Amino acid sequence: MSGIERYRKLLVAETRATALAFESIGTIPEANRAGGDGARALGIMAHIQLARRIWLERAERLPTSPVPDWFPAWPLGQSTALAGELDRGWSTFLDSIREPDLERPVPYSNTKGERFANTLDDILIHVFNHSTYHRGQVARLVADAGGVRALTDYIGFFRTAHG
Repeated sequence: MSGIERYRKLLVAETRATALAFESIGTIPEANRAGGDGARALGIMAHIQLARRIWLERAERLPTSPVPDWFPAWPLGQSTALAGELDRGWSTFLDSIREPDLERPVPYSNTKGERFANTLDDILIHVFNHSTYHRGQVARLVADAGGVRALTDYIGFFRTAHG
């Protein structure tokens, strides 16, 4: 499997895991959604999407959108809509690159204005790991708020029965 094929597979898992995380937030009892852990879970899901957007813009060498708040209090629909848009954007991006592109440096400025460069390969690894890390936090918050936590393990999306 090529690196790009592996990233396409990771995007499949990312898309499924994100959808399940949003669904799990919907299982939080209404009384627990407005504040505390329910609100924190929503803020983290918005954060994931903002980071995915910034990294996609960087990978595509586009100007990055400003981020005034990394954990905004967005309604669930706003985050889910952006997630769908980004899933399509990342898919299109992965379709546009070739294996040698993974080693190309991508220069960018962080949110403090500091200049850096990383290979596209390192950026892709970071994007998927970042999302996974934060979805794990969301799973814990959802459970603590009385909801049903979502599947977060990569292997669960590709497991097949044997025997």
